[in-house]
Amino acid sequence: MKRTIIITILLVGAIVFAGEFQWNAKNTGLADCGFSIPFDAGSIFYNPAFASSFGGGVLSIGYGIPFAGIENSAKSGYFAYTRPLGWSAGLAAIGNFEDISAYKMLRVGGDFAYRIALAGTLSLGVGIDWLQRSYDLPPDDPLHNRGNPSAVSFDFGLLWQITDKFSTGFSAIDINEPNLAIEENAPAANLPRRMNAGISYRLTNYFIPEVAITYRSFTVGDKSNPEYILGFYGGLKSRTLFWRGGISSDVANIGLGWHLNSVFGGLDFDYAFGLPLQSSLRSAGQTQHYFGITFYGKQVRVRKGDVKIQNLKISGEYKAKKPLKISATIINDGPIKLLSIPCALAVNDGKNWKTIYPTKYIDSLASGQSTEIEWNWRPKKEGKYIVRVAADDNGKNIPDVSGHIDEKDENNNVITKEISISASDTIVIEPKISTLSATQLIVKVEEEPVVPVVFFPAGSALLDKKGSQFLDILADRLTENPDAAVTVYGYYDKSDGNKEPDFIADARAEAVKNQLLARNPKLGNRIFIAANYDVQRPRLTNRYVKNDSRVSDENRRVEFSVSTKSGAVDFPEQDAIKLLKRNDDFLLVIVGERLKSESEGAGLARADSVRKIILSKNPYLHNKVVVEEKIGADKKILYEIDPDGIVVRPRERYPVSE
Repeated sequence: MKRTIIITILLVGAIVFAGEFQWNAKNTGLADCGFSIPFDAGSIFYNPAFASSFGGGVLSIGYGIPFAGIENSAKSGYFAYTRPLGWSAGLAAIGNFEDISAYKMLRVGGDFAYRIALAGTLSLGVGIDWLQRSYDLPPDDPLHNRGNPSAVSFDFGLLWQITDKFSTGFSAIDINEPNLAIEENAPAANLPRRMNAGISYRLTNYFIPEVAITYRSFTVGDKSNPEYILGFYGGLKSRTLFWRGGISSDVANIGLGWHLNSVFGGLDFDYAFGLPLQSSLRSAGQTQHYFGITFYGKQVRVRKGDVKIQNLKISGEYKAKKPLKISATIINDGPIKLLSIPCALAVNDGKNWKTIYPTKYIDSLASGQSTEIEWNWRPKKEGKYIVRVAADDNGKNIPDVSGHIDEKDENNNVITKEISISASDTIVIEPKISTLSATQLIVKVEEEPVVPVVFFPAGSALLDKKGSQFLDILADRLTENPDAAVTVYGYYDKSDGNKEPDFIADARAEAVKNQLLARNPKLGNRIFIAANYDVQRPRLTNRYVKNDSRVSDENRRVEFSVSTKSGAVDFPEQDAIKLLKRNDDFLLVIVGERLKSESEGAGLARADSVRKIILSKNPYLHNKVVVEEKIGADKKILYEIDPDGIVVRPRERYPVSE
């Protein structure tokens, strides 16, 4: 008997307004806010305007234990089903029950919502509910046969989705304050009118907060009015795992959700946990547990996107080994926002198609918006080429388009242009006398720079024309190799006079860095000035030649070293191949380790067998994969990326691409 009295005292404040207690497992994880966020059909309990927010049928059901620890028999549950009516309207059926001690409450109803385009999307919703209150009392209780009071309730809701990130919602629940008095002449037992408002903003996929307020037309006891609520939710980009949290004046909640795409049109499992903030309930051991399942049907409101491409531009010298800038305009010509749009560049030399990496991705593109994408490409030889740029194409099945966007027009995604590339150098020999005959003529054309060094006048950090030309080439190569980084080393020589060695060395390094950034400002996070090295280390000495000014000319310099952005050399096989595809001048060195006890060439043979497997799957990498051997503790295969081709050409160790 004593325990019953204690439980009754603890529960009385909770059940006074139990008739207003409509809930959904997802929203409860946010401390019962979410007035601007349509999660599933159960969210319609919070805002009738959500009835038009779903593109297919959605069924949500749930079960809750609101007073675990003090009244485990208390329970509640709900169901909600909504379905779109055409493009703009939606209809919903909802119901929930409460069974708390001797008190029971039932609510069933329907909602209708309609949405229009107004500075985003504006949805308006109305609802009508039938409510019944009953009491499970002993037969000898005077109120046992007094009937089960019922009433009709009206709801209204508004949802304004201004952008894909910003939404605001408003709802009015039980507008008419339905009276559920137990008998005709009994004191009124109205439910309060609840006015709710919320504003949400998607900061990232992992954190979307909502600030909400609830105002009741009247309250009983010390319940806060108005009540302020702060909630948030987020999820993985894979849309498989979601998390929620929230706090109000009464309770703190957390929640988790798991989504399966492979069942029906999708299936959610949700759980929310609540801890009361009222000390008496908390000290009595009360906790809250809510469970929900949501079934998603086939999408019947499908709005197809449409991405198209135009304005293919190719600028630069149409010569072999000269960089060309290729750009195109991507337009979202459809009615919906598109996310993660892949765009691929490919060229055909008259024999084969080749994808030019990297594939570009447009994070998002709103309806009617456009953006420009660009690549830098260096044709390796003369001839006629077909340049092809495609939107919604990952470049894996060139010349076919391979994308993920369901479009109303799949025939406007590709644009092509034919160009002619001339030889990089034309050499004309005109003999002074017409009778000159040549028995043999050897012409050697060597691409510069051969050595990664820039030279400076004495006491100066000014670049000459030749140095600037080299740095422009280096900047272009860094642009074509997005995973490369360069470190700059400035040096001092005695011929610089009374200049402070560190000062002149740093000034030369800064001059080089600034020239590279002038060519491409986006390289800022890939160019580094070295530190903690000997700025007076000579490149040449006077050991064998005395007083030769050319020695000093060689020592007043800036040198370069190239690495991957991460600084790593060894990579897993698949990562190394991806780097090779994305970076024109990277080489993959497959190193085969051999034991000391093995004969020379054993490691090389193992490395070569791996090379053949890689080339069988990626034949276009034939001139970018080589093998080496070294002695090691076991027979490992290492995959080393060598980016030196960016600054040193031709390579001495490795084959030079055509």
